[in-house]
Amino acid sequence: MNVIPTEVKNLLLVSEHMSVSDRFLREAIIFNANSGHSFYAEGKTIKHVIFPADGLGLFTKTNGARETTELAIVGNEGLIGIEGILGVKKTGTRATAIKSGIFSAVDKQMVREEMNRNQWFQERVFRYLGLYHANLTQTAFCNQYHSLQEKFCRLLLVTIDRLGTLEVVLTHESIANILGSRRESISVIAGKLQKQDIINYKRGRIRVSDKALLREKSCSCYDKCTKEYRMLMDYLVQN
Repeated sequence: MNVIPTEVKNLLLVSEHMSVSDRFLREAIIFNANSGHSFYAEGKTIKHVIFPADGLGLFTKTNGARETTELAIVGNEGLIGIEGILGVKKTGTRATAIKSGIFSAVDKQMVREEMNRNQWFQERVFRYLGLYHANLTQTAFCNQYHSLQEKFCRLLLVTIDRLGTLEVVLTHESIANILGSRRESISVIAGKLQKQDIINYKRGRIRVSDKALLREKSCSCYDKCTKEYRMLMDYLVQN
């Protein structure tokens, strides 16, 4: 197996058993992105595919009234720039960083070439695409039928699962932007959850004090998305 720098340890690119080619790794552009960094906007041409290491990405969609809708969150189990792999000329979503960290950018043509000659890598990408599609459909359902509090709790749960920690750096304003709501509404919900000792927030940091109760306050969409996520993670770790 190739020796891989810590910064490039995205689970699509490496496992204990195999990895992508040396050339692929040499061409990867490793960079730090702060929270709020824009990887691409809607309607733009993708040149690179982004692979998160310890940062988190967020896919959103904006309607004609400039209202934002959350679509999916991605960590080191996935990638940013699916359209580039599929040969779609323009992006249909916006991708930003919601957690600062290390990411790797690889030319989209090189990613496609690696998929064509490396069945191990191709299978991993396809399995992530399955998770991405499942998240899109589930989130669309959630946005239509569930309350803002349920969506708030689901967002926190999904984020801490990706990070592997109970604390996230998210302001009320950034959460409102992600969920397409008003900051004041998020502050009211956060205040209620803090009074119930479910979360504790201070200066842009939210710590989950009781994950079990937070899960009860969330909707069934979290459990469904988590099941798909864990199935993918098990596959990526074992293969």
